[in-house]
Amino acid sequence: LSCWSLATALTPLAAASGAGPLLATRLALGLGEGVAFPAVHSAIAKLVPRSQQSSAVALVTAASYAGAGLAFLLVPGIVETYGWQVSFFGFGALALLWLPPWLARAPETGRSPGVELSASLTKNFSKTVEELLPLVKTPEVLAICVAQYTNGFGLYGLLSWLPSFFSEQYGISLAELPALTTVPYVLQAAVGLAVGGWADRAIARGVPLARLRKGLQTVGMIVPAIALLLAASPMTKDPNTAGLLVDLGLAANALTLGAVSVNHLDIAPRHAGAIF
Repeated sequence: LSCWSLATALTPLAAASGAGPLLATRLALGLGEGVAFPAVHSAIAKLVPRSQQSSAVALVTAASYAGAGLAFLLVPGIVETYGWQVSFFGFGALALLWLPPWLARAPETGRSPGVELSASLTKNFSKTVEELLPLVKTPEVLAICVAQYTNGFGLYGLLSWLPSFFSEQYGISLAELPALTTVPYVLQAAVGLAVGGWADRAIARGVPLARLRKGLQTVGMIVPAIALLLAASPMTKDPNTAGLLVDLGLAANALTLGAVSVNHLDIAPRHAGAIF
């Protein structure tokens, strides 16, 4: 989080310096973000009972959706009033506020977390690779990888494309964008939280695990695909209808929080972070 927060805050300065520094800061952002969810899922596998893991995954992921919704709500006004650079400075600095209290509460080990992590990785790397190689060849893990990639491609593509879509397709001004771009992510977070708890209760009642995960994943990908195709279709003539279709798509996509987002915890809990 420190890495990607700092990279976010430095982005305007890097952009003013040229393409090379800008590319470097965006690469640092990706490197920082890339380890976040795998680390969280590894922690969930170790610390959360299996009967509550769908709920835990839903809670963490719904928080990220809510964060996206908050950004869509605040950024247009910030950009319009203070300029786009301030949004990067502000969100980068805001995310760094977590660091002092975390360091104050971190356990005293006599070594820095970086040294602990380096020693652990060096010691266990060969064993981990030996265990992972057979796993990545299994149909279950391959299916998870395909589902995660395709779902993530659509999710992050939408995150980048949504403001431009409403602006270019319907001429929505920057000040009007929050009304159309915030609600989908709030709905996605709310549905995701509900689905996580429902999935845990359904499993406890004896619903077959594979049927539950596959059913939620299927609906959670097909419905958004249809909704977004209709939203971008020439048949959709006004921004309100397009907005409702996007709302439906993202709300339905939250069903995957009870499916592929937690499935790796079912089949390979010791390597949940690596598979994610």
